Amino acid sequence: MNVMYIKHNKSDSVVTTAFYKSFPMKRISRNKAKDKPWVTNALKKSSRIKNALYKKWVKTRSSNDEIRYKRYRNIYKKVATEAENSYYNELFYKRTNSVKQLWKNLNTLSCFNQKKYKKNISKLHYNNKELTEQTDICNGFSNYFSTVGQTLLDQLNSTNTATTTQDFRVFCDK
Repeated sequence: MNVMYIKHNKSDSVVTTAFYKSFPMKRISRNKAKDKPWVTNALKKSSRIKNALYKKWVKTRSSNDEIRYKRYRNIYKKVATEAENSYYNELFYKRTNSVKQLWKNLNTLSCFNQKKYKKNISKLHYNNKELTEQTDICNGFSNYFSTVGQTLLDQLNSTNTATTTQDFRVFCDK
């Protein structure tokens, strides 16, 4: 029994050593992890310059610093938007994209793969009643949304009995 334990430990350490040698751990800074794929080093540098101009303007409250900051900010926004648009144009309008790759890109962009948060409704007030059973709550929602159009129409007809179709056309001609 003791010999098997020693052999297991030795093989385990060999595999573990080989694993960590083949796949070393790398530290990624938080700033790097938050980067959008279209943010280039030049955009990062421009962002730092924009932030420095903003800090200078806040500190001095000079109108010249404000003008310099706002001009730079507007140019930065335009360049960043162009970079983002260019990135997505390249991502989606490549002729080499297969349907599978296109859906993969859409899913990563829209985060459809993430688990959705489920909110359970414990009670619902509908028609001056408090509904607590799940089936009653479902039926309450169903009744409300299936009759909301008719209810609004009835309310509209009761408040606007004097108006006619001709009255409405008067407003459309303007």
